[in-house]
Amino acid sequence: LASARRDAALIDAVFPDAASAKEAYLTRVLEQRVNSALEALLADAHAGVLPLGDAGQGGQGGAGGAGKSSRVVSFVTAASSGLSSEAERVAAGAGSGSGYVRTLASAHEVVLDLAAQLAEVGAAGSLDAIGLASSLFHERRGGYVDEEVASLFHMRAEADAKHDTRQGRAEDLLALARQTVGWHRDACARCSAMLRGEVASARAAAGARLLDALLDQTCGSAVEAATRAAETGRAECDALDRLTDRGSGGSAGDTAAGSAECLRALMRVIEGSRGVAAVAAAHATECVLPLIPQRAVEASEASKRLAAAGNELQAACLAALQEAARLVCAHARAILKAFQCAADFAPAADEPLEARPTAACEKLVAFFKEAAALADRTLASDSAAGAVGAAGERRSGGGGGASAANLQRFTAAVGAGVSAAIEEHLFGAGRWTFSALGAVRLRRDIGEYAQTARAAGAMTFAARADVLNEHATLLVVAPESVASLLRGELRGVVTPEEATKVLKLREDARSTGMAAALRKIDRLSER
Repeated sequence: LASARRDAALIDAVFPDAASAKEAYLTRVLEQRVNSALEALLADAHAGVLPLGDAGQGGQGGAGGAGKSSRVVSFVTAASSGLSSEAERVAAGAGSGSGYVRTLASAHEVVLDLAAQLAEVGAAGSLDAIGLASSLFHERRGGYVDEEVASLFHMRAEADAKHDTRQGRAEDLLALARQTVGWHRDACARCSAMLRGEVASARAAAGARLLDALLDQTCGSAVEAATRAAETGRAECDALDRLTDRGSGGSAGDTAAGSAECLRALMRVIEGSRGVAAVAAAHATECVLPLIPQRAVEASEASKRLAAAGNELQAACLAALQEAARLVCAHARAILKAFQCAADFAPAADEPLEARPTAACEKLVAFFKEAAALADRTLASDSAAGAVGAAGERRSGGGGGASAANLQRFTAAVGAGVSAAIEEHLFGAGRWTFSALGAVRLRRDIGEYAQTARAAGAMTFAARADVLNEHATLLVVAPESVASLLRGELRGVVTPEEATKVLKLREDARSTGMAAALRKIDRLSER
C-alpha cells in the first residue's frame, strides 16, 4: 500500500493524464501480479499446502521473494498472515472448512480490502478498483458453494469415522450434529461474503444448497438418533416384560434398575434432538434464509423443506416418546412384581401397623416422580422439534411454536398404563389375600398413588386410584354392610361384578357371613 501511494504520487508528477495512467497501473497490478499470486496461492491450497505467515521464508504458494515485486510479496504476506493460525488448525485436524475454501475466502477479503485502500489513497484514479478486484473471483465464485458443501460433508464423514457414530451411542451422534452447526455457520458466513455482489438468483441457489446440507447433517442426524433410541427402548421394554412375566421377583428388580437408566438415556436423546432442532432452526433463520429473497421460487421450496424436516423429526421424537411411555409402564410392573410380598397385605395379627407405604409402593412412587420430572424437563418447553418447521412458517408468514401437548399426552399415557398395572397387580390375578390390617395398608398405598398422580398432573391415573380406593373399602367393611354400600355410597362407582371379584380376595372370603353377602350381591346383579 505504501508502494502504491508512492507510485501514485510519481504518476501524478510525471504523466500529463495521471488518471488514465493510474488506471492502467492499477489494472496491471490487479490483473497480472495479484491474480498470479492468487492463482499460486489457491493451487497450493487445493493441494493441501497452506501459505506460510512469513513471506521471507519462501512461501510454497509462489510467494518467495526471488523474482517477485514488493507489491506481490506484500499481498501474499497479508493473505498468509490472516491464514497462518488457520493453517495450523487444519494441519492438526481441527478447524472449520477445507484449506481451499478458507484460503479463497480470506484472499477474497484481502484483495477487496486492498482495492478499497488503493482507491482511498488515490492510486486508482477513476477506476472502479473494488469492481475490478471482485472480477478476479468471478469464475471461482461459480463453484465456491459446491466447494463449501463438499468440505462440510468431508468434515462430517471424518468426524463420523473418528467417533464411530454408526455404532456408537445416539447421544454422541447428537453432540456431533450440534458441532456441525458451527461448521455451517462458518461456511455460511464465507458464502455470504463471497456472493455479496452476485445476482439474487445465484445467492438463492447458494442458500438452497446450504439449507439442504444443513438439514441433512443436523435434523437428519437427530432423526437417526431418535429412531435408534426408540429401537433401544422397545427392545428394553420387551425384555423387561418377558422377564417380569416368567422370571423371579429378584430378577425383575435387577432388570428394572437397568430399564430406569435406559429411560433416562431415551429422554436425553429426545431432549438432545429437540436441542439440535432449535440450533439448526436458529442458524437457518439468521444465516441461511437471508440469502434467499422472500419472493423467489427458492423461498417457497426452502419453507417446504424446513416443514418436511421438522415433521420428520417430530415424528421420530414422538415414536421415541411412545417407547419411553411403554418403558415406564413395564418398569412399574417389574417393580410391583419384585418388591411386593404376601406379608404386605396379610401381616401377623400382632404386627404393628406402620405409618409408611409398602416397599413396592415407595419404589414405584419414587420412579414415577422421576419419570414425570424427566418428561417435564424434556417436553414442557416450547423449543420443540417443530422449531425447524416453524422457521419456515415464520418465513412464509405462518404460525409456529410448539405447546406442551406432548407432555400432556405422555403423562396421560403413562398414567393410564401405570394405573392399569397397579389394578391388575392388586386385584386382577388373585395373587393376594387381604386381612383387615392388610386392607388398611392397601388403602394407604393407593392413597399414595393418587396423591403422586395429582402432583404430576396425571389426572386419569389419580381418578382411577380413587376408584381403586373404593374397591379397597370392600376389604375392610363387615360382610353384612357390603350390599347396603353398593346400593348407596358406592352405587355407580363399584359394580356388583367388581365387588364380587374384590370380596373373594378377603381373608374371610369363605366364611358364612361373606357367603351371605355374596348372595345379596348376586341378587343386585340380577336387577
